[in-house]
Amino acid sequence: MNQGPLPSGILPASFEIDAQINYGSTLLGDVKPYAYGEPGHLADQTAYYAIPHKIQKIIPELRLPEARDGEGTFLLSHAVDDGDVAFSLRLNRSAGTIDRMHAFERMELGRSVDPFVNLVTVNYLLAGIQRYWNQPERVKWQQLMVDLDFGIPSTSAKVDFTVHDAIRFIGDVARPFGVVHGVSGGQHEGSASGVTYPVSCIATLAVGGRIENLVNMWRETGFSAGDDLTLHLEYLPIASKDGGLEYVFNHWKKGVIRQRFHWDERDSNHAWQLVPAVHTLHPPAEIHEGYDHREHGYWHVARSQVMKLPEARKRYHHDDSAFLRGSVIEATFEPVFVRLSVLRAPPQRVWFAKQRCVEECKKVAAPIDPPSLVADPVLPAAPPKRRKVGGQAVASI
Repeated sequence: MNQGPLPSGILPASFEIDAQINYGSTLLGDVKPYAYGEPGHLADQTAYYAIPHKIQKIIPELRLPEARDGEGTFLLSHAVDDGDVAFSLRLNRSAGTIDRMHAFERMELGRSVDPFVNLVTVNYLLAGIQRYWNQPERVKWQQLMVDLDFGIPSTSAKVDFTVHDAIRFIGDVARPFGVVHGVSGGQHEGSASGVTYPVSCIATLAVGGRIENLVNMWRETGFSAGDDLTLHLEYLPIASKDGGLEYVFNHWKKGVIRQRFHWDERDSNHAWQLVPAVHTLHPPAEIHEGYDHREHGYWHVARSQVMKLPEARKRYHHDDSAFLRGSVIEATFEPVFVRLSVLRAPPQRVWFAKQRCVEECKKVAAPIDPPSLVADPVLPAAPPKRRKVGGQAVASI
């Protein structure tokens, strides 16, 4: 075993190519195409390399509204870390959500700045938008919806939040962009020198290809090599009576951010959340609002290249600190939003502004006169008519 000479000839993984690149002295001069037909070497097929395409981005700090009552905001730093799936937010660059965006524009770095967040932050935004969808007094959340270009700015024209809005949010507003590979902090973190680039962190994102160190968000269920790792919507609780359910956004040692929605007896404490799952043909255990993720939309994130056993008994779609433990996985990252059919929308109820809603409710709730309990008067029966038959009077009905 492992003895004898190596095989002679050209190795399959030869790094020779059939084209001449950067050999000419003039632009677009004597450019020769690649060889047609059968490739000379297997290395000419770039698919066999499985090298991910990478891009470097500045991860800015985000100013997001708080979950508790009030009009406060908090500053989220290091929203993604090494191995996380980074979601890109469709956010207005001129809005105040991106902290110190004017500094990036002044240094002509606006194109290198994109608001990237992890799965926990996406679920937090999704939960807050659903809870405060029709509450105009929550100005910060309403302004965030405007900055995300999600919904109508005027609350007087909004309808009930349904699963169709949740599908639109994960399909258009928050989309998986890449996997973080390498994070370096800005110069203002623990340094006394002058700040050159006021950035939270700079990350290298792999936007497609083989990923070796992907955080195992699918640790609740085991999977085999070749399984499709997905993300789909589920109707889950976002608050608990004892306050034990909280959103942990990051695990940065200098500033761990936590938020908790209060338990409301009058309001729904459940919302649509984006959870990891392994694609299967089995129907979901519970179908809410007619949503079946197999048909109506889910994210195909990656295809596993290894086998993993279950490592946890609970879901961590709201706790990023849980991903500090456990193993990483190797997978081919290719995010695709899969939708086989469009979910038919039920008839929706229009919400009015606060004052108009009170007036309309008063009209609807106006007292109605009860029906009369007096029975209709009973008229005396008419006497039967009589007719003569053969000289005798006979009563006819």
